[in-house]
Amino acid sequence: MKKLVILLILVLPLAGCGEEKKPTSLKETIRNMLVLVEENRDAELIEKYADMSKFGHAQANIPAVRMAELKTALKVVQKLDPVFSEGGRMAVFTDPQLPRPMKFVRLDGVWRLQN
Repeated sequence: MKKLVILLILVLPLAGCGEEKKPTSLKETIRNMLVLVEENRDAELIEKYADMSKFGHAQANIPAVRMAELKTALKVVQKLDPVFSEGGRMAVFTDPQLPRPMKFVRLDGVWRLQN
């Protein structure tokens, strides 16, 4: 019995190894999004960080002009603190440098850009 308990103590912490770690903070999500934008990985950006629940599908790629706008906006919001609502599930960044407020929603533990 002792051996089983010791084995469980040693093995259980390793049970989560190999799983992809989801961003836990909004700031981490913004940093990750910025990397994807800078590397022109728009399909991955949409898949991981866009809230497509209102649209049903995503376009395959994002026009270069829109990616440049997103890059600028992400750099701005990196330095800001959002206003949280909906019990901490919605975060909104506002700043004169942004063309419109930037909204993020937390879905299944992942922050996603809503607009």
